[in-house]
Amino acid sequence: MAALVREYTLEFLTLLDARGKKELIEWCMKEGLIASSYECPKCNEQMGLNERKSVVLDGFEWRCRKKGVNTHDVCRSIRKNSWFSNSKLIGNKTFSP
Repeated sequence: MAALVREYTLEFLTLLDARGKKELIEWCMKEGLIASSYECPKCNEQMGLNERKSVVLDGFEWRCRKKGVNTHDVCRSIRKNSWFSNSKLIGNKTFSP
């Protein structure tokens, strides 16, 4: 897609928005607008990026599930500690005119 449009024009952002939430989130990660990884506060391991369409506004969340001695289930918004922290901007209408 970057070959199609080299600058972040309205046309580029509209094309990105049309691709869907996953590509929008990946682009935001690549540009440093949201974290590309997240460390679990319970076990200090990398959390996984999981799709959760029905439960989470953005459709994705960071999640760490452990069983055994240190059992936990920790979920974090992909917006946590980002420019989007206090907003609901990530989604299909983020960059739409």
